[in-house]
Amino acid sequence: MFCKNCNNNLINQADYCHNCGEKIIRNRLTLKNLFHLYAQTFFNFDNKFFQTFVNLFSKPEVVVTAYIDGVRKKYINVISYFALALTLVGLEYYIINNYFPGFSDLSTVTAKGTEHFTNSVLKFIQGHQSLLLIGMIPVFAFLIKGVFYKITTYNYTELLVVLIYVFAHTTIITAIISIISAAFGLKLSAIGYELIVLKTVYLFYVLKRLYRLNLKTTIVKTLLFFILVVCLYFVLIIALTAVFYVIKGPDFLENLITS
Repeated sequence: MFCKNCNNNLINQADYCHNCGEKIIRNRLTLKNLFHLYAQTFFNFDNKFFQTFVNLFSKPEVVVTAYIDGVRKKYINVISYFALALTLVGLEYYIINNYFPGFSDLSTVTAKGTEHFTNSVLKFIQGHQSLLLIGMIPVFAFLIKGVFYKITTYNYTELLVVLIYVFAHTTIITAIISIISAAFGLKLSAIGYELIVLKTVYLFYVLKRLYRLNLKTTIVKTLLFFILVVCLYFVLIIALTAVFYVIKGPDFLENLITS
């Protein structure tokens, strides 16, 4: 008998390949054993997903530093965890848009006359959330590197690893919260600010533990980070407005609002 993964010669009674470590699959694929495989992968208390998910709450610095230090077997690696988060984002977008379309309606919390424009922007963000997440990570890493410029504990690449874990974890959590909230009839306008606060608090909870900061320093660094993000946000809005003005002419805003 040969291993189907590495073609190594095996004894007939082997359950795992002694060369590549993969489990030997003898049974034909059925719905039953497919469900069992995924249930074992994601809900087994000893598996990497459960360990990673739980420890990113209780001791995120251990998960992050383990990966940075070269430990690859105990937790899900950072790219796989991020890929799982992006998959869940796609599932969230599909479920909400097909079964709970009213969840994302912001008409009740926007200025009169801008409802269509606001909902169009939100729909665009939701439809491109994966790309936005990927784009935000290097920018946030740069900002955090600036906020912690006096502390050289982590270089830029290591901060990318930190933020990929953080973004993946908060994305998984907020996607689950959003789906459950939509199922119970809540709207994004009712929980949107809370989700933003949750993401921000978790980010600086992780950074506090990684950099071993006291509460006062954490608050100061958080406020400084917020100021930088807000400044960057307004610069981006101004830049995009200027681009649209040049491309589509001075009436593009009016057309967006009234269309």
